[in-house]
Amino acid sequence: MKIKCFCLGVALVTLLGLVSCGAPASSHSFDTVGYYAFRGVSAAQAKFWKASGIDTIELLDIGWIFKPGEPLDTYRQQMKSEIMTAKIQGLKVYVIFLTNLEQYKGPADVSPDGSGTVFNPADEGKMAERLSYIEESIKVWDIADGFSLFAGDPGGVSGLATQGGLEYYTDMVLDVHELVKKHTPNAKFNANIWAVSQYVQKYANPFSVNFWLSEGTLGRQMLAMENFIGPEIGIEIPGHDYYRALALRLYHQSGKTPEVKFPSAEDVKLAKKNGADRIWAFSHFLLDELDDGDNAGSSRVGTEMPNLNTRYIKKYIDTMREIKMTGAIAGNAGINNALNVYAFARFAHDPTLTPEDVLREYASFLVKDDGVDTLTEIFKFLENDSNWPQKLPETERLPMFETSIENAEKALEAFDTLTARTTAELLHPLPESPRTILTRVRQRIEMMLP
Repeated sequence: MKIKCFCLGVALVTLLGLVSCGAPASSHSFDTVGYYAFRGVSAAQAKFWKASGIDTIELLDIGWIFKPGEPLDTYRQQMKSEIMTAKIQGLKVYVIFLTNLEQYKGPADVSPDGSGTVFNPADEGKMAERLSYIEESIKVWDIADGFSLFAGDPGGVSGLATQGGLEYYTDMVLDVHELVKKHTPNAKFNANIWAVSQYVQKYANPFSVNFWLSEGTLGRQMLAMENFIGPEIGIEIPGHDYYRALALRLYHQSGKTPEVKFPSAEDVKLAKKNGADRIWAFSHFLLDELDDGDNAGSSRVGTEMPNLNTRYIKKYIDTMREIKMTGAIAGNAGINNALNVYAFARFAHDPTLTPEDVLREYASFLVKDDGVDTLTEIFKFLENDSNWPQKLPETERLPMFETSIENAEKALEAFDTLTARTTAELLHPLPESPRTILTRVRQRIEMMLP
């Protein structure tokens, strides 16, 4: 079993099929536009992120899967190299730590299931061991611009014999913050409350509506705490109430919905009143169609094929702008959804852009000028087949694009008229060659053939 991420997915201007969904977007700007890169940074990827408008990336520390010794040392040095690769391209880099996971001590270099073993956070000895690991990692990665502590997934207290409590997470936030101040006094530090519900539920279950309802309750408790979220400790909030297909579907099916979505404009105001300047929206799965364990929707998903969600990305960004979050971070599963990453950054910087604007821009990077309109129509056709809205309740679905492409056969005919740009003709740094990207676009169309 691979690492699971269950808990780890506004206006549209009427233009060629897009229907307005409200007042014009706020002009509020984000101080940070980031990408949760998970693991792996190449120079090509970093150049693409930076040119697209990403200014910050976040990398997940998975050193707990290595037994002590050379593999762990090698891993730490590799992570340091990737941090430097990103910084050379002008990106800020945050490293995300996980909470109460035991360091693997088995016979192999990597834990067999990759999921980690959760220890009771009340165990002072094991917590001291975990904090020692984090401290040694901070020392090696002292070139990072900041650090963040994920609440759970993996982590938290899910499955332990006794129920936990939010204070286990908040205490660890304070402990790790002290380590960051000690070894990298210029680095920033955030609490990322992803899967924080695991700290109050004995058997946390993301397929239970209470899991999602408690996320807002716990988040507001932390914002109300004295000397917690403020000038020194920022907060990263998933914002599942606004976009997460699984959460929205459970709200709809159960008839239980948050009285006020979390975070709200008032929540952001409170954080700012307490001195916080890093109040970041942290969405995951929105840029691709994956959502581990939530298999509703079509079968045309996976990391190997491009899947487009620009209309939903636009809606999410506009909403986070409206409530005045100071930053927006998004993640996806891999390189094949680079278009969504580009769209996320473009919308974050320019509220006047429409999804079609962004699709056309990206098309111009891939094909000769005479094929841009055609590829834009193909992109709209593919987005209409997106898995994401199929998992949403109907009340949350946006109007589809109007497009001249009627079916997969017509899409293939149109595709075969395109001429890919050569690497020498690139208008924008891309993580792969235009020809490689277009090959997967064609494969995605073929998946729709009867």
